[in-house]
Amino acid sequence: HLRIVLILLLALVLRVSWLDQSPPGLHPDEASNAWNAWSLLHTGMDEHGKSFPLFYTRTFNDNRTAMLLYVQAPVMALLRLNVWSIRLPVALAGVAAVGLIYLVLKRFSRPRLAWVAALLLALDPTHLQHTRWGVEAALGPTLVLLSIWLWQRATASPSRKAELRDAILAGAVTAVSCYGYAAIRIYLPLLVVGVLVILRPSRRTLVVGGATFALLFAPLVYVHLTDPAINARALATRTWDADDPPPVIAVKLIERYASHFSPKFLFVTGTTEPTLAPPEGLGALPWAWLLLGTIGIIVCVRPAWFTTPPPPRDAGWGPPRPGATEPGRNSTLPPPVNRLACFAILALLLYPISDVLSAAGNANVLRVICGWWALDLVAAIGVVALWERHRALGAAVLILASLNAGYHAKVLLLDYGSDALVQFRRGNDIEQACAFVRPRRNDYDAIVFTTTDATFDYPQTLIALGYSPEAFLAGPTVRGTASHVGGAEPDLVARYGNIYFRLPLDEIGPMIDEAICTGKIGRSLWIVRPTEARAIGGRLVQTIRLSNGFGSLVIIEKTRDQ
Repeated sequence: HLRIVLILLLALVLRVSWLDQSPPGLHPDEASNAWNAWSLLHTGMDEHGKSFPLFYTRTFNDNRTAMLLYVQAPVMALLRLNVWSIRLPVALAGVAAVGLIYLVLKRFSRPRLAWVAALLLALDPTHLQHTRWGVEAALGPTLVLLSIWLWQRATASPSRKAELRDAILAGAVTAVSCYGYAAIRIYLPLLVVGVLVILRPSRRTLVVGGATFALLFAPLVYVHLTDPAINARALATRTWDADDPPPVIAVKLIERYASHFSPKFLFVTGTTEPTLAPPEGLGALPWAWLLLGTIGIIVCVRPAWFTTPPPPRDAGWGPPRPGATEPGRNSTLPPPVNRLACFAILALLLYPISDVLSAAGNANVLRVICGWWALDLVAAIGVVALWERHRALGAAVLILASLNAGYHAKVLLLDYGSDALVQFRRGNDIEQACAFVRPRRNDYDAIVFTTTDATFDYPQTLIALGYSPEAFLAGPTVRGTASHVGGAEPDLVARYGNIYFRLPLDEIGPMIDEAICTGKIGRSLWIVRPTEARAIGGRLVQTIRLSNGFGSLVIIEKTRDQ
């Protein structure tokens, strides 16, 4: 127990240290989630005026899931709207995932493997990186592991009453989890089916748990079948083109699936999209995971290679000894069945499945993070297998892996936030500009923000300027559209109150020009890129610079006669 407590403390420290500084700024997706949660808390509506959205919230017209809003809102009620309240719920969910993988593996195996896997997940740089910002996908590992643990409890319940209770709870949590980040809707049901085949629960557990799941999951299926809006983002980024023949589609799906096992993706580049990429020069996982994962796969496929001579009685991996009785059951487990190996291979093979249908960039870590823990599980099996062969070697390898992951954590926590490109992509310059504008907002008839390289910056300004959700919904508000790489047409705010955005659309520029010509805008403040300053004219007031001294934004003051 002391080991897992220390591991959980480590996971907590890694996920909350400098949480408001690294990563810097607020990414537009992060800000959008937060603003809609804040609006929900104060008005009961999202930014589009939809009351308590359940299946999705429109945001940028990509109709993202709404679960994170309900997770963040209670924390915001306590801490108000700030970076801590935005990110803390996700960070704590990351810590919970570390504890849950320990509980799951204790039921599949023995404590040693459970705490080693928990340690590796606590140190996993990809899991660490994406539980340090307010993105809904990062809730996935917690929801998945919680569901599996509850199904394990139902399978091993000591009484009929407890079995029914646990089966209902397992089915309900699994179904509700599918209302989270869309990728989990593919991965989790498949994983649960595989786990139930491995666990072989009673017919009562299957019927009761399955019926509960079906009852709560059915409304989500119905919406997917009847509301095109919920599928718009997925259709815009699907792997294949509309005119591709079936053989071409099959090849693209296989290539996409295989890319998630590529050493280049796992250990060199990670996801290459700048917002999701690991720190420069590092991969999604430390190199030590390659050795440990390879050994772990060998152990799962050919356990005899590492269990001859037989492991000691306190071995940390593998199935219970022949004749052992499972908790809560009077029947014995068949000796040939290695449930742990089956579970590990199942989880590993399924982990990329949620990103197979998507063609947005290279392998996308957010779409597979719900199953990312499988890589840590397989690596943990490798550690314990080495430990059983040679205790000193196993300990040395675990220390080496921890140091390797620790270096990743150091770069992520201390160096990542100082990278100018990271600051730029996460809107740190917009945040600094808003800090300048906020005390002066009522001194100007209009404040105009550029959208060059910052198309989705309006939720960042709503948060940084402290704008009221009630005032936003009451208007005046003007919306426009802009092209999206996925083919969708996001619904963007072109104006709220006296804040304007220079969207690259015909209707926005004339709107601002007319307001100036008719005298509605006299004194104005313009936050634009340096390359846009000459066309604006006016008086330079401030330059916003990133960490490398690069001038990212300029603030210009104009009066009616300029």
